[in-house]
Amino acid sequence: SGQSACSACDKGSFASYTCASECTVCPIGNYSSTIGASSCKSCGYGTIAPIAGSISCKACLKGELSAPDGSSCIPCPPGYFIDSNLTCVKCPGGRYSDTEKAFACLNCTAGTFSLPGSTLCTACSQGTFSYNNQSNSCTKCPKGTYNNKLGSNFAGDCVSCPRGTYSYEGAGQCFKCPPGTYNENFASDTC
Repeated sequence: SGQSACSACDKGSFASYTCASECTVCPIGNYSSTIGASSCKSCGYGTIAPIAGSISCKACLKGELSAPDGSSCIPCPPGYFIDSNLTCVKCPGGRYSDTEKAFACLNCTAGTFSLPGSTLCTACSQGTFSYNNQSNSCTKCPKGTYNNKLGSNFAGDCVSCPRGTYSYEGAGQCFKCPPGTYNENFASDTC
């Protein structure tokens, strides 16, 4: 007598309130596995819903991760590796990967460094060195010394400045004392 029956939305769609006149299809990257759902759920890490109206999520293959919108699987990118749980993890500092779907990160060698998520190692700049493998930074030469080599892997490459010159920490060269000043010492940081 004047009342209409409500029909529940099918799987893969939802209505935000009971007895809605229309159901909305779940967007790509989301799903609804129940009849009469009030919302869609987003697919979790490593899973996707590649079409609108999905009723479940599909797992990505080994070495892949889900795109941020859950629409597709993408290979684990360079700078990351696939761990024992088959998830894509950023390489730590001092290590790198230069290929997709890497199962391990490679070590940076002495004289180089890398930050987390790197695709290559960078040579230590002049005035610095790293004597260890897997360095995530280079060490500055002390005041009064200099190192004009790129990629130095030996603290002994930091050489004392001669008399009449000075340097600051991390210097790639020594500087002549300004006119009217002088120092008689080796490895000086002032004149």
